[in-house]
Amino acid sequence: MTYKECRDILFDCHEEEIFTREWCEETIILSGANHGKGIPQRTWKALFNNHLLKDNGDNTYSFVEITSKRTTKKKGERQSHGFKFEAFAKEKFNIQPCPNGHYTYKWDGMLNGYPVSIKSEQNGSDVEMASFVRNAANTDSFYLIVGFWEGTKDNIVTIETLFINGDEWHELFNEEIVRECQNFLQEITNDASDDNRWRDGCKILKDKWVATTLNLVRPRFKRDHKTQKRMQCAINYSDFYNYFIPKYRKEI
Repeated sequence: MTYKECRDILFDCHEEEIFTREWCEETIILSGANHGKGIPQRTWKALFNNHLLKDNGDNTYSFVEITSKRTTKKKGERQSHGFKFEAFAKEKFNIQPCPNGHYTYKWDGMLNGYPVSIKSEQNGSDVEMASFVRNAANTDSFYLIVGFWEGTKDNIVTIETLFINGDEWHELFNEEIVRECQNFLQEITNDASDDNRWRDGCKILKDKWVATTLNLVRPRFKRDHKTQKRMQCAINYSDFYNYFIPKYRKEI
């Protein structure tokens, strides 16, 4: 695969400010852009030679700039707001960095020896949990901190703090369907000729998910005609308050 293809996929898919090579490799594999393989070494080197990525020195990496010419203003503003709330929550709850970069690609920090995930959402919106595959594989108990805003994104009206049991979280996912979703993504292309296959395949997989799970963490399929092709997941706003809050709410 080319440097440009790799660059565009990573930039489209990143949700966190800091990530690991493992996340980069997983993202490229799931995109299917390199025939189900990871990033060629020459392409990995090009990401640094062309000043897209910087090495943070602790086995983690970040983009040299959080925005680029191809990034919309809306996306840049959304990411900037998310980082501001993340910084606020870390200070408020005394959340510590992940040791030596450990967990950094999927968690925002550590609290009382457990990883932490920090989210910021408009009040009434679903809680976006990022990578479907990564969440499905997780068995770590974790803190989930969600700030809901109204009017403007800086107007946080509610902060919910939860401690979710890792084994119980893992049971919310059907591993067989997760594998089906991965295979589906690898087989589909971004070409318009695959639009019908994409629509029909997503419906089949979503129907299977509803039929075989509690549907408390819902898959989200995202694809365009450029480079974006990924699976994410979210907790429905009603499920968040009707199921997760009564079961897992914990004051910090």
